[in-house]
Amino acid sequence: MHVNQKGGEKIEGEINGRIELRNVKFSYPGKADVQVLKGVSLSVDNDKNRVIALCGTSGCGKSSIISLIERFYDPSEGEVLFNGRNIKELDPKWYHTQVGIVQQEPVLFSGTIAENILYGLDLEAEGQAEIDERMDDACR
Repeated sequence: MHVNQKGGEKIEGEINGRIELRNVKFSYPGKADVQVLKGVSLSVDNDKNRVIALCGTSGCGKSSIISLIERFYDPSEGEVLFNGRNIKELDPKWYHTQVGIVQQEPVLFSGTIAENILYGLDLEAEGQAEIDERMDDACR
């Protein structure tokens, strides 16, 4: 199931960065009969500036777990929580400013290199000078 990217709430108050999967079951939309995750539960406490690696053999579900945390998909059963809240309840733009994921192999979207670097930024809130400065910082 692809997700609805509109609406949702922002968490007010302290953000502890904890990510949890609770009894998550998942199948990709094109292969609903093949269950990729079968009741996966995990929790990750994250202190500021802490780096966490998800490791395992090929085909064990690492990319699927990351896709669920990024909310590219929703689980068919179970919950994905951030700071104790189901990410389905959260504003997607706000949520993606709280969680940063760097995959082993980078993904480039169609478009220019500049568009890929600036992907995800709220460019409407910034002037061209600020955008250029952020681009220069990213390229350095």
